[in-house]
Amino acid sequence: MTSDIPSVTGFTFSASVTGTAQTDDATGGKTSGGTAAVSGDTATFSAEGLRKAAQATKEKDDDASDAEKRLKEVQKKIQELQEQIREIQEENLPEKVKQQKIQALQTQLAQYQSEMVKLQRAVYGGSGGNPGGTRAEGAPTSLT
Repeated sequence: MTSDIPSVTGFTFSASVTGTAQTDDATGGKTSGGTAAVSGDTATFSAEGLRKAAQATKEKDDDASDAEKRLKEVQKKIQELQEQIREIQEENLPEKVKQQKIQALQTQLAQYQSEMVKLQRAVYGGSGGNPGGTRAEGAPTSLT
């Protein structure tokens, strides 16, 4: 995706508001309208400033799309590991061998699940800690 913003040499924003108050006898001394120019604020952006703003926006978009791609990859890997665990549970192997294989896969699964949570926070926003809501009155602060 190319951007035309770096080719812009400057930008000026200005606003003006028109309006006056006139009174006449027909409205009982209340205002009826008219015009008077009021000057607004003006902001000027340099070409360098516009270029940096465009670059920062592009980098942020690239980071977000990279995180989304990685999130999909991690979710796929989690599904694959879960399927492998199910297959091993159904295999005709000694119980000790099954448990060793499953434990190794579960370790990998836990690592991918941890990464998935971090990526979800990066992609969808949110923070760690309090998941929201309020604690029920009189409820303990821990489950132990």
